Amino acid sequence: MKRIYILTIVTLLCGLSAQAQIKPDDPVEKKMAYARFLLNNKINTQLHQKAFDIVRGCAADGYAPAMNALGILYKDGIGTEENKKKAFFWIKKSGECGYPKGYYNLHLLYRFGIGVEQDFDMAQEYLQKAADMNDIKSYYGLGYNAYKGLGCEQNYEKAVQYFTYAAERGEPSSMYMLGICYKNGYGVTRNTGEAAFWLEKAARKRSGSAQNELNVEEPENPIIPVTLRRLTSHADNNDIKQFRSVKHRRETDLSGEYSGMLITYDWSGKHVIKENNITLNIEQSGDNLSIRWEEEGADTLQIEALQTDTALVFSEAVYKKTNREIQGNKTLMKFSQATVSSLQNGEELQLYGNLRFFLPELREPGQPMYITVSRKQETSESEKNAIDTWAVYPTPFTDRCNISFTLTRESECRIAIYDRQGKEIYAENLGTVPAGHHNYALDTDLVSGIYILKFFSEERIYTQQIIRK
Repeated sequence: MKRIYILTIVTLLCGLSAQAQIKPDDPVEKKMAYARFLLNNKINTQLHQKAFDIVRGCAADGYAPAMNALGILYKDGIGTEENKKKAFFWIKKSGECGYPKGYYNLHLLYRFGIGVEQDFDMAQEYLQKAADMNDIKSYYGLGYNAYKGLGCEQNYEKAVQYFTYAAERGEPSSMYMLGICYKNGYGVTRNTGEAAFWLEKAARKRSGSAQNELNVEEPENPIIPVTLRRLTSHADNNDIKQFRSVKHRRETDLSGEYSGMLITYDWSGKHVIKENNITLNIEQSGDNLSIRWEEEGADTLQIEALQTDTALVFSEAVYKKTNREIQGNKTLMKFSQATVSSLQNGEELQLYGNLRFFLPELREPGQPMYITVSRKQETSESEKNAIDTWAVYPTPFTDRCNISFTLTRESECRIAIYDRQGKEIYAENLGTVPAGHHNYALDTDLVSGIYILKFFSEERIYTQQIIRK
């Protein structure tokens, strides 16, 4: 997707393309054609100043495509000194004079923060203006924003409508994104045939991202949990008796080694895309924490955090992580929202919370993530070898929680949930579970409160506190 937007800037911020030629015999358009000819001369760049003067004259005469082109020349410093303010002025004026590419390019300035402060809301506003003028590329942009929730509410169904409209009119980026939607079942019923159809059409239009996606068989959200028998509420909100759980306390010493999972969701926050094993080594001094972050598929990171009365607040830090969206390459990721809480149940200490990263290379937020880790305790060798990973997420949850674990060998397993009085309110025998990674989903209408979930294998019992919103 990074490639798509880079190409968008290169091609649609050109403003001097043949798309601007509406009346070839018009004297103004003949001047613009000559300016394009001069700008295509890569050897004698002195001709670029003459092209700039021609474009500036056409813009002064009120020719909207020339205004847009002049803004781009100012933006890139071609034939003149770079001037972002003048670039913004002329690109905006071209849109106001009825040129849709002007509004589309203005949206790009806001979207990437070029010459102005980055503002997804303003980008969306000007994108809509361009689409209202029936600029097909703008329908792709509207779909992209709806897909990710940039400057508007996240909505896959709307994204598919925009992508379909533009793809059927030959817009290659929309073909690619429509293929992605069909492949993953985002906004439409999952359909591998339709996915291949649109991805192949995009690939024929030289979309490298589409070709890369055609080479990957699995969708990005391959995790389909086994749905357990529904849990119907029988609990009340009496004080906890047998299980005494303590929410985040500032005086708690959080030092130690933690292990667990970092869960990545899709843009809607409803589908789990990936579960990465993660280890945190925390050293605490007063309210300050130094954390060594070791994550599967990412660079090791040293970060700082501050313990407040309500949570741990992570500092801004940058590291590299594999990203399918950028053709499986590692990309820079910067902590933008990272607040983690602690829960204590007896001797067990759990850290959990929602994370959000910012991707500097794409100049946009990353997908929502959730972290859940527990401080390691002394266990026997057989217990250590029984289960590799274990997590229940998210906490708090609304109507569904996910139970994820990896067995190193076959085992009889069982899940049980206890209310605040320590009474068992739910039990499900999973039977003989083979070695490997497993996901289960539990739907529930439990009343709001704190519960205890226990996972039983033949060699160990895992206990985790869960919170229903």
